[in-house]
Amino acid sequence: MYARNQNNDASAFAKMLDNCSNFDKDVRHTGALDLCNEICKSADQLEENLEKRICAAFIQHLEDESMEVKSNAVKCIQRISPKIRDTHLTMIVTKLITEIVNGQLEALDIFSLTVRGVVNDCSDIYAPSLIQTLYPHLMRGIEQGTAQVKEECLDICTEVFKRFGLIILRQPNLVNKEQLMNAINSQLTGGATLSLRKRASYAMGQFAVILNNQQLSKLCQLLLRKIGTNQAKTDTII
Repeated sequence: MYARNQNNDASAFAKMLDNCSNFDKDVRHTGALDLCNEICKSADQLEENLEKRICAAFIQHLEDESMEVKSNAVKCIQRISPKIRDTHLTMIVTKLITEIVNGQLEALDIFSLTVRGVVNDCSDIYAPSLIQTLYPHLMRGIEQGTAQVKEECLDICTEVFKRFGLIILRQPNLVNKEQLMNAINSQLTGGATLSLRKRASYAMGQFAVILNNQQLSKLCQLLLRKIGTNQAKTDTII
């Protein structure tokens, strides 16, 4: 697929990749941006091994000491996500969601924004793989993360439900809805901060759309039970 003139382009790509590991942060930034532009302007798909090396370079930049290089990498990833192979997109998303759940605070918001951007731009063909990649990490973040990590994971859940709700409804084995319902509900009714409970309410609103009648009835019972007990906080968002 990316049927380009390899004799003419191989040295150019090699130079760009070499620039990505240069000691100068400005050169690293430019190298990544040049690679991104090459992918975006091409009507074809890159040779698989070259594409993998480029994606690996972007992943490496996610850990760069320069915030400028790191920010550029997440922008490049979002731009190329509709054009790269499923395996390479999964490789990148796994890195991003792992960093989010592990609570890398300095880049938490931009990593989360990038994952949401990938979800929004991702082809439906790649959706099942993307959902299955994100799901276990999101559950861990919601159940065990700091308040800030929980908020970002809930925001990603909201985007996933909104973008791929119909796919999840048709392929119920992609996620454990009961587990998700309980995890989101626990933050909705018992989250440590008002902001966290608001994020949970947005996620639950999108999540309710993909439930069957029995699951929706159970959700309503859970919420009504909380409203009717003293356990519900006065400012709980339900």
